[in-house]
Formats: sequence, C-alpha cells, structure tokens
Amino acid sequence: IPHRPDLVSVLIKVPGVDPSPIQTGSLTANGIPAAHVPGAFLGDFDQDGRVEYRAWFERNRLLTTLPDGSAFLVVSGRLADGRAFEGLADVTVANPTGSLR
Repeated sequence: IPHRPDLVSVLIKVPGVDPSPIQTGSLTANGIPAAHVPGAFLGDFDQDGRVEYRAWFERNRLLTTLPDGSAFLVVSGRLADGRAFEGLADVTVANPTGSLR
C-alpha cells in the first residue's frame, strides 16, 4: 500500500466571488502546488454563511516554507476567466510535531 503524505486543508474565499471557477491546477500555498485530491470541494466548511473552496496541500512540503512560531501563508491562484487572486493567512507553526494550527 503506497504511503499517502499527510495533508493540510486550506479554505479559500475570494471576497465577492463565487469560488467554484477556481482553477485547481493554479493553486499554490507559499509556492507549493495543491496536492491532487479528486472532486470539487465547495461548501460552507467554517459555517460562516459563505461558500469556500477547500484545497489540500502536503504538510511536510508546506512546513519547509514556514519558520517555527508565527508565520504567513500566501495562497494564490486563478479563476476560470483568468483573473488572479492572492490571500494571506497568519498561521502558527508548532514543531517538533510539525502541526499547523
């Protein structure tokens, strides 16, 4: 059985834009491309009344871009019409367990 890397989910919201036309292949977090996860992941995952796009990234690859403690995660991508978007999230990295909160 092949080992599946640990994945981290990121909720993507583009203010004023329906997230369904996000081009999956264009998504990056700190320059790391989204991991291939089949299917469309649209929903109100954080229950704030707005639909977001859930993307998955390989945890170990993301951790190589983040220092321990407080760090920024830059998520970027493109919509189907070619418009680019970028968002910044403040995250806390706790090692040696390598967890993102």
